Amino acid sequence: MVRVVNTFEYGNNLHLVYVADRVGDELPLHQHEDRGHLTICMAGEIEAFFPDREPIAARPGDAPFEFGISRLHGIRAKTNGTMFMSVVASAPRHSN
Repeated sequence: MVRVVNTFEYGNNLHLVYVADRVGDELPLHQHEDRGHLTICMAGEIEAFFPDREPIAARPGDAPFEFGISRLHGIRAKTNGTMFMSVVASAPRHSN
């Protein structure tokens, strides 16, 4: 199972930290209609998968995956105990 273990805001971005317990655990195909985001592998190995192209893998220290608005994608654990973080631009705040 993939679960969110921490969320926080920093630098006008929302950070969501996920843990996948076992190989094959995944966030299924989905898309974001309002903004893109980055996904960074923090421990283990992940792969991003898509309906229209081959998956791409990442380990800690690799460049993040960048998903644009409406890009259909999923994330799958390639190792037990995988950890990854998605960074999403927060909606701008307006002061009155």
